[in-house]
Amino acid sequence: MNDYEPTIEGIDAIPEDERDQAERTHTERERNKRRDLAGVFRSVRSWEWLDGDPPPARPLVELANGQPWMPRGKTAMLAAPGGTGKSQALIQLALCVACDVDSGREWLGQFNVPPEARGPVVLALGEEGAGDMHRRIINALNVLEYTEDEREAIGRNLYALPLAGRPSALLDDPMRVERAAYERAKRQGGELTEAEAERASLGYTEQVARWDEMLRRPPELG
Repeated sequence: MNDYEPTIEGIDAIPEDERDQAERTHTERERNKRRDLAGVFRSVRSWEWLDGDPPPARPLVELANGQPWMPRGKTAMLAAPGGTGKSQALIQLALCVACDVDSGREWLGQFNVPPEARGPVVLALGEEGAGDMHRRIINALNVLEYTEDEREAIGRNLYALPLAGRPSALLDDPMRVERAAYERAKRQGGELTEAEAERASLGYTEQVARWDEMLRRPPELG
């Protein structure tokens, strides 16, 4: 089977005298990624999956019958046509997760959020300014009749990130991101860590690292 030579978009952004080396580096990295798959291509026996019980699911949201539905710790997508209430549903989910008092509050009135899944939440809305988010959150709290204890928990756990009019791209052309990352490290007199190089090769912008840091430790927690 022939090796796949990846197409590098944005190659024109790289100086001509650096393009050949940049393309070779990018191609070799892509090949190495495919070789790395050998490390996870294993039999069920070698994984030792038949020798014990699998780990329990870690749901963020459970169905009404207690079965796990939306996973915790994974990226998920809520998809629907425009104007059908996706943002409102996510605002209500954020409120429900941030409400870590023992009130039995359910998402949309029928989906359980386990106690261990409740706690700090960053609610980032790409099309909302601070005033818009303020109005929508207060409206949801009032309509759903959140108690004072629940509001206190939400005030402590919910972090609002209004992104209207702010650059917040998480992905860009990998070649452009890689080059910028290496140039930044060179200016700072250091080298990229393996994790930083991997993020750059996937096209993750600096926003990803900043968001990851913020999610792990919101600003108010110091």
